Amino acid sequence: MYRLLLLLCCILLTSCNYFESKKVSKESIVQQELKTFTWNEVDTYPSFKVCESFETEALKKTCFETEITNHVFETLNNANVEVYDALSETIELQLTISDEGVFNIESSKVSQNLKTLIPEINTILSESISSLPEAYPAIKRGQQVKTQFVLPILLEVN
Repeated sequence: MYRLLLLLCCILLTSCNYFESKKVSKESIVQQELKTFTWNEVDTYPSFKVCESFETEALKKTCFETEITNHVFETLNNANVEVYDALSETIELQLTISDEGVFNIESSKVSQNLKTLIPEINTILSESISSLPEAYPAIKRGQQVKTQFVLPILLEVN
């Protein structure tokens, strides 16, 4: 009986390790989440009010890009810029849309030739982007986030 009681006590003492719960630290959870988190993609792209009626994200994104491009081209057409030489240039605007839906030009790549032909090109582009209507910001995991993208603009004059 004594041996049986001793064996039972030994089993109980060694089995306590099986009932311990392992604590998971906040840092390990955060590190695990960061591994699955894709920083360069958003769940919902920025959008304008006119684009919200589209069903899919791809159509909303296309509408958004088209609206920006059309607005910039309309501003350039209304600027009454006169160019006497043939022109085929590409401008790259790096745009930021804040988490509040406000546009900002971070940088622009304009060739020296284009700056010579149209000295006010940067001012025209800045006014065009600042006059865009407020956008709905991009959404990542339920939060409004700041986004950046490059908008190429091809200028051709014959």
